[in-house]
Amino acid sequence: MTEQVIERLELLERRYRRLRWILIASLSAAGLFLLMAQAAPPPPPRAPVILEASAFHLLGADGRVRARLGLSIDGQPGLTLTDDAGEIRATLAIEDGGAPALTLKDDAGTVRATFAIQKGGQPELTLHDADDRVRARVRVYDDGTPSVELSDPSGRPRARLSLAANDCPVFALMSTRGDPVAAFAVQADDTAKLTLDDVQGTTRLALRTHSDGAPSIVLDDANGTERMSMTSAAGAPRLTLNDGEGRPRSMLIAFPTGEPALSFLDAGGKVRALLQTTRDGAGLELAGANGRAGLHASVGPEENVQLSLKDGNGAVAAQLAAMGGSGPHLALADSNGVLRAQLGLRSWESPFLDLADDQGVVRAALGSVELQNPESNDQVRRPPSSLVLFDTDGTALWKSPLKKSRR
Repeated sequence: MTEQVIERLELLERRYRRLRWILIASLSAAGLFLLMAQAAPPPPPRAPVILEASAFHLLGADGRVRARLGLSIDGQPGLTLTDDAGEIRATLAIEDGGAPALTLKDDAGTVRATFAIQKGGQPELTLHDADDRVRARVRVYDDGTPSVELSDPSGRPRARLSLAANDCPVFALMSTRGDPVAAFAVQADDTAKLTLDDVQGTTRLALRTHSDGAPSIVLDDANGTERMSMTSAAGAPRLTLNDGEGRPRSMLIAFPTGEPALSFLDAGGKVRALLQTTRDGAGLELAGANGRAGLHASVGPEENVQLSLKDGNGAVAAQLAAMGGSGPHLALADSNGVLRAQLGLRSWESPFLDLADDQGVVRAALGSVELQNPESNDQVRRPPSSLVLFDTDGTALWKSPLKKSRR
């Protein structure tokens, strides 16, 4: 029995040794395989799969085509999208000229919006009404200026918002013929301007603000000539009327102090008539062609009234006046402005006529006049029938009548 046990133990030992060598060989083989796998180059990449077809359809759960990518009849590629009813609602395609375009339709199949690049490279967005008429258009021109345009049912542009070449915004309104009739713009100096045109395209009214903040309005005739303007520059509102050549001929102005003035000008721009009020009264001036000869009438304080006639040198040649401190009188002067004759009433309501030499010294006085008595230094008033002759220093040389009248 002991021998049988020993034989079995030896058999088990031999089997254990064989298993150990098998395990060692398996591990060695596995390690060698791993080393070889790491040293081996990676497999070459697989070539991409290319699918070629004339069209691709994207189907819905019900098997209907919801999107199609393919070529049109003229051979241009396009992508169409359909709604649940199978109607085409959106199309992205290349047009005949090679420009891309996106078209959107309503449920009736009518084009309502398109976005495309025009042949000249200009991007453009158009919005359509239910009858497929373009009613709004947004585009960018070759020079880079954008524009938004609104059209009537006939397709004529009626309103346009754009930027000018100087990047200033302009809003224009057009007539039924598509011609601009009104425009509102911001100028390069950041001032605003509104213009109204007639049916011929001629600007007839312009309303604007200036750099100093003053507003102005200009009215033109059918030839585009400025005929009337109104402004408040420098704090003085002014209304100007022009002739057919655009030359100012009449002007109404209110000065900053509040006094108004109305002037009339000739074709050369010279003021020929001026009517104005002042703080103390009012005045009227009429001038000749040289601007010097003319007439001046005024009403001053204390109801003083004057009417003056000026010669060609602008000097007063004749003056009719009624002053508060003296009676009315008429004065005449020579070309040098020297007073030579006066006819009127003295302050004591007595008539007189004074004649003076070229130095302005009275040499003859007809009518009532006051003379100084050399003996008493009293003022002696002569009667209205008096005639007094004076020398060059104003001393009375002769008097008639001889009878004196005291005050």
